Amino acid sequence: MPRGKVTDITGETMHPFRDSEYEWVLTSVALVVEEDSLNPEYVTEILQVQPTSSGKPSISPWWPEPLPGSWAWEVNEHTSRDFTTQLNQALEIIEQKRGELKLLTNEGIDVYLHIYGFAGNNSAVTISGDQMRKLSLAGIPVLFSPNTNER
Repeated sequence: MPRGKVTDITGETMHPFRDSEYEWVLTSVALVVEEDSLNPEYVTEILQVQPTSSGKPSISPWWPEPLPGSWAWEVNEHTSRDFTTQLNQALEIIEQKRGELKLLTNEGIDVYLHIYGFAGNNSAVTISGDQMRKLSLAGIPVLFSPNTNER
């Protein structure tokens, strides 16, 4: 097991136990609530948190199926470019509202954490053991959406 600082051939510090030299960039972390007939105002009332985006169920000319109602609270590069900070802010809300989120899931409403970012070759997103513990305790699924397009 390596001890101390691990560096690559350029002298840059690398994270032990990971094959990646680079982190995802322009990440965002969003707590998302969705359901076919969801009224987003209902979620705001239950959680007592203002969403950063929301939408009532709708029909889109660009999508073959009706869009569900949605409510989202997102932290992105406009708040912090640091993924750890973004995830910690989302986890604070999740921990504070664990009971309310459980109420929504018990009603058959989908609740999940959406992690997005640009992922170049051999890049990674790092989640600490403490963050994993908090996610596990919350019982909320996590959706990772790496964008592998050239920027």
